Amino acid sequence: MSIATTYDQFILSADMTLHDALIAITANKRGTVIIVDDTNHVQGVVSDGDIRRALVRGGTQLTPILKVTNTNFLSVQQSTSSDFEKIFQDHAEITIVPIVDKNNLLVGVAVRD
Repeated sequence: MSIATTYDQFILSADMTLHDALIAITANKRGTVIIVDDTNHVQGVVSDGDIRRALVRGGTQLTPILKVTNTNFLSVQQSTSSDFEKIFQDHAEITIVPIVDKNNLLVGVAVRD
């Protein structure tokens, strides 16, 4: 477990599509991306499973990513960023955790190694 020094590969803009998320998830090899708005506020996360379920329900690669974004996600506050270790221990399915400030701005990403 570590905190990524660069985390562009783990974030995606809220105005992107399922296709864009598939490309990002394939590139980051973690099965998940963090969705942020244009001011870097975390909107949620999207996993490859979220995308798969959307496609099965009739979505297309052009479906806006916000339609499948999971807004009930785990994150840690910047001041308690070591809490991500407990999240990784308790949730084997989680591969990345957003680290946010008190205003929910993305300031880092904890990554399961």
